[in-house]
Amino acid sequence: MKKIVFLAVVIVMIVSTAVNATAESADIKVLTLDEAIKLAVENNRQNVIDDLEIKVKESQLKQAQENADMTGDSYGAERVLESRIRKEVRIMEAETALEVARLRKEDNRRRTALDVREVFYNILLAEKELDKEMQKLEIQKEKLEFARSRYNTGSLSAEALDEAEFRVISKSADVDNIREKIRTLELRLKILLNMDLDEELPEIKGEIKVELLKDMDIEKIADTRLQFDTSVYEAAGRYNAANRTMQLTEELFRAGQTTYDTNKSNLEKALRDYESALRNREVNIRNSYNDLLNMEDNLELADKYAGLCLKKLDVAKVRYDKGIIDKESYLSAKEAYLDALFSRERARFDYIIRKESFLSMIEQR
Repeated sequence: MKKIVFLAVVIVMIVSTAVNATAESADIKVLTLDEAIKLAVENNRQNVIDDLEIKVKESQLKQAQENADMTGDSYGAERVLESRIRKEVRIMEAETALEVARLRKEDNRRRTALDVREVFYNILLAEKELDKEMQKLEIQKEKLEFARSRYNTGSLSAEALDEAEFRVISKSADVDNIREKIRTLELRLKILLNMDLDEELPEIKGEIKVELLKDMDIEKIADTRLQFDTSVYEAAGRYNAANRTMQLTEELFRAGQTTYDTNKSNLEKALRDYESALRNREVNIRNSYNDLLNMEDNLELADKYAGLCLKKLDVAKVRYDKGIIDKESYLSAKEAYLDALFSRERARFDYIIRKESFLSMIEQR
């Protein structure tokens, strides 16, 4: 009966969360990134699961403390060791498990924010891509009209006309594919916001604006931020518990005895896992930072290339106005410029997402 009541409470909490999320999103006509993150983080059903997990760990810690208080004197090395472990180590393990549950809740909230940010910017990028491809579609249509005129005068082959017609059809398909991609991204955003999939998404408002990462002492960061990670904390907790178990073991047993050798092996494994977690954490921090530095170079190159294409377009416009080149050549220069602009937007998008992931990684708890 208690289990039924408990499940009913959980269901009510989840349904209530979904209703609140839908009501809040319905009141919003224009959705900014900050509002999207706030909605997603606050109304994520994972919060209910995480809170329940924390309550379970709190109960387990309380039980471990009660077990320790009820543990009396024992006789015999094995029983004495077992009693001492129950009084100290089991409480250490339960405390670690509780803190890990709390940290994981924060990790999940942070992960949700990153997911929303990525989908949100993906929508903005896809909208820019759609605008680019629609402009290029109009260019291809205009080129097709030129091709038909030349074909009618006998200066263009039927095969060349067919190619021009195919380019229009192909570009139309590209436009349709991007529209479908936007719809898919919007569905992903609705899921993150905990919205009804049939509900209309508010208008997305934002821009892909880059702010370069400030200069950082990566050596200091790698040295001071290694411990601020759930996996590292959890591995450290297991190591501390295994180390205390070994200290208690050494008071009662000697090398060669099964209990001693088993606990010694457990300690070495825990130390290995802890050191491995630290190394992985450091590698991730350094690699992410180096990737950001490389992406800064990509940003500069993309910006310079867009500027170069703009200059070429301006030159093409002057030459076209003077009758030196035909309009098709000018339109081709315009296409190249549109592609360069979008490449710059994509470089900005990639940098923003990697930067936010890095900052989330090194954030001090």
